[in-house]
This record gives sequence, C-alpha cells and structure tokens, in this order.
Amino acid sequence: MTNAEPIFAIGLDHRVDFCREIVGSGERPGAAEREQAASLKLAVFDAVAQAVEDGLPKSSVVAWADPDLGEGALLRARAMSIAIAVSVDRPGDGTAGLSFDTTGDAWSLMSRLAAQYAGTRTNYNFASETSARENAQQQLRLLAGKCSEAGRKLIIELAPHATERQIADAGGADTAPLRAQLLIEGMRALQDAGVEPSAWVVAPPPDELIAATVAGQAHVDGRAGVSVLFEVGSEPDPGRLTPGPSRADRAVARLAARTLGVGGVVAGPDLYFSTLVRLHQGLIERADAVAEISTHLRKVWEIYAGARRASGVA
Repeated sequence: MTNAEPIFAIGLDHRVDFCREIVGSGERPGAAEREQAASLKLAVFDAVAQAVEDGLPKSSVVAWADPDLGEGALLRARAMSIAIAVSVDRPGDGTAGLSFDTTGDAWSLMSRLAAQYAGTRTNYNFASETSARENAQQQLRLLAGKCSEAGRKLIIELAPHATERQIADAGGADTAPLRAQLLIEGMRALQDAGVEPSAWVVAPPPDELIAATVAGQAHVDGRAGVSVLFEVGSEPDPGRLTPGPSRADRAVARLAARTLGVGGVVAGPDLYFSTLVRLHQGLIERADAVAEISTHLRKVWEIYAGARRASGVA
C-alpha cells in the first residue's frame, strides 16, 4: 500500500457501538434502533462527501465500515468512486477468540462493491496466554492469505490490551512506553508468524522517537509495499464539550505527517461522536451535523497535509 497519495481513512466500523453508545439501545437493539444507528453512519459519510466537495482529495479517501449498519455508507462511497474498506471481524472479538466473516456478508459485500480493502481490528498481545496468541496468529495469517487470493489488501488495526502483569510491571499504570512495547512486540510477533498486511493502523505513542520505532517495525527486514496509518481521534470523549479535533488529535495528525514510513491517518470516532450524540438528541439539525463533521475532517486533513509538506517526509 505504499502510495504517492497519502491515505485518509474514515473509521465507521465497530470502534463505536452506534446502537448502544449513541442511540442508547440495550444489548439487543430492535429494528428501529438499528435503523437510527445506520442513519447516523450515513450522516458521517454525508460529511465525507461534503468534505470532498470542499477540497478533501477524493483519491486519498478510504471509507472503512462494517457490512451491517455501515452498508449504506459503503454503497454511497462506491457510487462516488471512493475507495472502500470492509470490516471482516465481528464485534467483540479479540485476542481470546478472533473470528472472521470469511464466507458471509462481508466478503459478499466486498465482491459486489469491488472493495479494495478488508479491514480488521485486533487486541492481540504478544504476552497473552499461549493458545489465544497462537489462535490469533493462525486466524490473521489465514485472513491475509484469503485477501491475497481475492486480490484485496488487508488492513490490520493493532490495539493491544495490556495484561494485569504488564501493567503491574510498568508501575501500575498503562503508560506510553508500555503501549509502545505492546505495539512493537505485537507487530514483530505477528510478522514472525507470517502475518503480512498491506497496512498497520496504530494509535501512536506521543513521543516522536517511539512513534518512529513503531512505524519502522512495519518495514523491518526490507519489507516493501506496506504502510502505517496513525489513528486520529481513536477514542471518543463524551465529556468534551467542544466538538472537533482535540489538541491531542491535532498532535497525532502532525506526528503522522512527520514520521517516516507513515502513509496517512485514520479518522476515528472522536471527530464525529459528540456531534452525532447531539444530532440523535435533537439538539442539532442533520444538515448542521453533516457540515460540522465535514469541517472537523477537513481540519484534520489540512493539519496533516500541511505538516507533511513542511516536513519533507513525502
């Protein structure tokens, strides 16, 4: 996925449970709640379309969504000739029990839409229990092989969860150095197990040297055709009163632009979550919500693209 064009992916998959966290459904949402959640995902894609109209380069955009509530957004992306990434993992899966939709809705949708990418998120931890670790390696290796056979590129978002022992060894806190270690060692272990995606997505440590080390691991031993994407706004902050990219989001966008081996960013839920909550509560009109999210996305792109030009990394 090494590309002259940087990647600007918009994450609309399982990283936020739209039914439970925004619509307020229980564990088993009804048809009406699911319809509301799907409509909210469409609002975010409408914001993407608006951002493209206002100057966001379409050639850089990737719409990344699940095949369930996100199908409508993906259909609109296809109609606009925007690149598509379809999530193939199932909500709630992780290190202990990765399972993928390798025959059903996701792959059928990818075929119908001629999707360029399959995407998955995993909390793989290199120090987790042996059977879980080996199962994750095997499943991801098989998934990479299936993508290769189908002519699709695989995106793996690595979001490891620290074990209690690792947190205790780090002084009782989930620190930036610990998160960096989990990313680097996790990526290395998966590479050693034969897992070779087209792109790794990570929420980078704030330290420039450590972030460069994480990015460098993707290219170790002369690996070519692979990229790293840094996630901007990886976690929604329901308590933040001011919508739009936070100071931390802006810092990550600049860090991605300055880091060798990083080919772009993934826009996460912090960029649209609070706006969608207000939209669902009737505190803002849909057109205003779309315009607001569009502004947030374009702002992140402008920060990233401007820093990229200034850094000389491109």
